[in-house]
Amino acid sequence: MLASNDPFTTFVGTLAFWISAIASIAAAYMMVARIKNLIRAALALTTVLGGVALMYALLGADFLAVAQLVVYVGAIMVLIIFAIFMTPGQIDVPGLVGTGQRLGAMAVAIGVGAISVWVVVITPWKVRDIGGLMLTRYVLPFEIASLLLTVALIGAIVIARED
Repeated sequence: MLASNDPFTTFVGTLAFWISAIASIAAAYMMVARIKNLIRAALALTTVLGGVALMYALLGADFLAVAQLVVYVGAIMVLIIFAIFMTPGQIDVPGLVGTGQRLGAMAVAIGVGAISVWVVVITPWKVRDIGGLMLTRYVLPFEIASLLLTVALIGAIVIARED
């Protein structure tokens, strides 16, 4: 977050962070564990991606925040929802996993979450350096990954459609 001596700005930034973080975590949990309707799960993913955009804005990365909103929340989510609608009969996902698999998945998720929090806390992040590298040195791998995701989505639509 941008450094500020104004207590109101600090309060609003902190409040926005916590609301965004809690909403993103709740939406991600519901999307994975509770929601069986794919459209609702896609809308929960939209909430998570919007929370990421707010995190970028709070960190002062305005370009990344707007790019997150335009590219992921706007374009990619429209494509995902379009792909769901183009796939006949796949709107509802039955619960196919048993209790053992749920407990194992929860243990793995807690482990990955704990490691992620530990890495975030101990790493001295240099956001400007990371952003600069993404737009200079690593722009080609970033664009190749985005092209690969687009081709994969188009391939999934072609495979899923009826002849």
